[in-house]
Amino acid sequence: MQRDQVLAILTKHQEAIKNYGTQVASYKLWRCQLANC
Repeated sequence: MQRDQVLAILTKHQEAIKNYGTQVASYKLWRCQLANC
């Protein structure tokens, strides 16, 4: 593997982690609203 490929994969990975974190946060907020917290 070349450095560019590795960097591209790492960048995609970071984006995926960020997206996942956003989804989890909005899910928690949604559950919180359901429970009227």
